[in-house]
Amino acid sequence: MFVFGNILIGFARVLDMVLTIYMWLLIGRAIVSWVNADPRNAIVRFLIMVTDPPLWVIRRMLPSSLRYFPLDIAFLVLFGLVIFAQFALVQTLVDVGQRLRVPTAYAPLPAGDVPNPTLPAATVPTAAPATTAPSAARNP
Repeated sequence: MFVFGNILIGFARVLDMVLTIYMWLLIGRAIVSWVNADPRNAIVRFLIMVTDPPLWVIRRMLPSSLRYFPLDIAFLVLFGLVIFAQFALVQTLVDVGQRLRVPTAYAPLPAGDVPNPTLPAATVPTAAPATTAPSAARNP
C-alpha cells in the first residue's frame, strides 16, 4: 500500500503545482483586463484562451442578475474554486497518501497472550495488580 500512498502524494503535489500556476494565470488575466492590454499580444491571447472556457461555464451557471454586475463574479467564483481545491482536495490527497505510506506491523502475539476465544471477554484472566503493604511509620 505504500506504493499507492507515494502515487497519491505525487499526484497531489503535481495537482498543487498546476492549481498554483492556474491561480497565477487568473491573476495575470485580471491585471490584463484592468489595463486594457493589446488583444493581439500573444501573452494576452494565451491568458484569454486558458481562462475563458471555465469562466464561460461559470457565467452560464450564474443567475442573470449577476451576469452583468460591474464586478466579474464568475472570476471570483473560479478563483475561489481554485483556492478551495488547493486547500481541500490537495491536502486530503496528501493526508490519505501519508496514511497509506505508514507501514503496519503484523507481529504475532506471544503464545501466552492469546485470549481463549471460548471465554467471554470479561472472564479472560489478567495479571493481578501489584499491591504494596503500607509502610510502618517510624518512631524517632
